[in-house]
Amino acid sequence: MNDENLNDENLNIVMSVLVDISLKAKQFRLLNQEKEKIEKILELLVCEEQIVFLGNTAASNKPYLFLIPKYYALEEEIIDRVNTNLDLYTIENNQYHKVRMNDSGILVKIRIDQDSFDITEKSRYVSNELVV
Repeated sequence: MNDENLNDENLNIVMSVLVDISLKAKQFRLLNQEKEKIEKILELLVCEEQIVFLGNTAASNKPYLFLIPKYYALEEEIIDRVNTNLDLYTIENNQYHKVRMNDSGILVKIRIDQDSFDITEKSRYVSNELVV
């Protein structure tokens, strides 16, 4: 296993633990007191454009991306950066869809004409399971 894979794996573990702690904070008084710090750590990771890893991390067989907006509001600036800096797309039934993050921080797909879609270096495929 090379260092890059190890780093990705470690990041996924860290994200998983942080999101677990954040989601459970309401159940435990001490965790709830630290919730602001936990959310700041998550925000910093999201700001570093690690949002892809949030999508790949799962709890209870559901992507965290669906759970986070309920407990952790992404700032409008972060949502704008994701939509501006990341060219996200998915494919469903041989149809291309542009993927954007809505105001709630949920990934949604918009069907586009295949002729008007070009995959570039900036393009990132998003699994259909992560998109509404």
